[in-house]
Amino acid sequence: KSKLNSLLLVRSSLGEDYYFEASCSQERDRIVHLWKMTTARLVSHAVIGNSDMMVSEFFNEYNVSGGLYASALVTTDDG
Repeated sequence: KSKLNSLLLVRSSLGEDYYFEASCSQERDRIVHLWKMTTARLVSHAVIGNSDMMVSEFFNEYNVSGGLYASALVTTDDG
């Protein structure tokens, strides 16, 4: 049974909804915060025309497995 305060909703540009469940509301908030930070960084590269860095950080096979924020997304605080 899902707890409503642990759910995430992602709506695609096509209007499709995708639901994800975090282990708790704190993890949900952390995931949302990191998605916002990642999006902001991607957009900042695009706005200033830094396409080489954008591609290097977000769209290459070397950063996919580890990624800029991957370790932060999978780490949860047990406290």
